[in-house]
Amino acid sequence: MDNRPIQKRGNSMPTIRQRKKMQRDFLDALGPMGHLLKTVLDICPDVFAWFADMDDRLMFVNRLNVQMCNFHTEFDAVGKTCADLFPAHMASIYMERCRQVRTTGRPIIETIYDHASDYSTELRLMNVLPLKTPKGQIVGTVTLYRRAASDESIPDWYGKVKKSVAYIDAHYAENIAIADIAREAGFSESQFRRVFERVIAKSPIDYITTIRLNAARKLLTTTEKSVADIAVEVGFFDQSHFIKAFKRERGTTPGRYRRQFWKG
Repeated sequence: MDNRPIQKRGNSMPTIRQRKKMQRDFLDALGPMGHLLKTVLDICPDVFAWFADMDDRLMFVNRLNVQMCNFHTEFDAVGKTCADLFPAHMASIYMERCRQVRTTGRPIIETIYDHASDYSTELRLMNVLPLKTPKGQIVGTVTLYRRAASDESIPDWYGKVKKSVAYIDAHYAENIAIADIAREAGFSESQFRRVFERVIAKSPIDYITTIRLNAARKLLTTTEKSVADIAVEVGFFDQSHFIKAFKRERGTTPGRYRRQFWKG
């Protein structure tokens, strides 16, 4: 889930007790395998997972995803939609993927995942599959994504862009010149920008910004470094630019984000 949740409070939000019943009823509808699938996904060490129902409400978020999204428990999310939890531009992408699978019945398999919502700078592969009752009725979706930990995990079409992404992930705090990366990948700068955006679904500049903000989020919640120092450490050389970029991507300021999700 997919980037840092912005929680919205509403008077009609179900209570924790209601959310637990909502989840139980949803899993019961899946038959004997529903609760087993939840248990298995909850203990998987390298798979991020969540269930959504036909109304886009989250019915389950596994432990690894709870940690990634800075939830205290999965019931911070159960009963809510991505629109309740994430900035609008991200929520619309998450929900559209699920609606596509629910409508067509066709899963989305091993697609490169935009990893703006977590601390990681690793590539992820995403799968979205329909969840069905024992009689075959679609009642929701399961979204799974995992780290693309080796060359074998990356689809063949990813090609040279993989090395460029790896370079950015390792050097995001430096002054990165797109022209230099393009030349190293064997493209002209204009070709590189087109290919990169087609593969990653972000421009190179936007991708670099996302990775820097992911690193900043981790520092904000695990260190006492000042916002100014964090901005410089992750590659922003102007604090005001950092704050504007953070607010645009996360929907809140670095200071408020730290107060909400401090882990120290």
